[in-house]
Amino acid sequence: MKFEIDTENKTIKIQEDVKLSDLVQELKDLLDRDWENYTLIMDEKVEYVYKNIPPILPPPIPPITDPNNPPEIYC
Repeated sequence: MKFEIDTENKTIKIQEDVKLSDLVQELKDLLDRDWENYTLIMDEKVEYVYKNIPPILPPPIPPITDPNNPPEIYC
């Protein structure tokens, strides 16, 4: 588990995926009761999901028809 603790700004920066229960236990051990006053921030890791997703096209709009004069349908 990798994280940085900044005691001046009272922040904790997580640098990798971690189980929340493991993190809380580690912080309790390291910081005693003061761990509740710290702010949790994420490392600058940005993953874009939008790269491989094709654009979504809206469904076609049906033509507007006059209810009193319906179109002729031939079978």
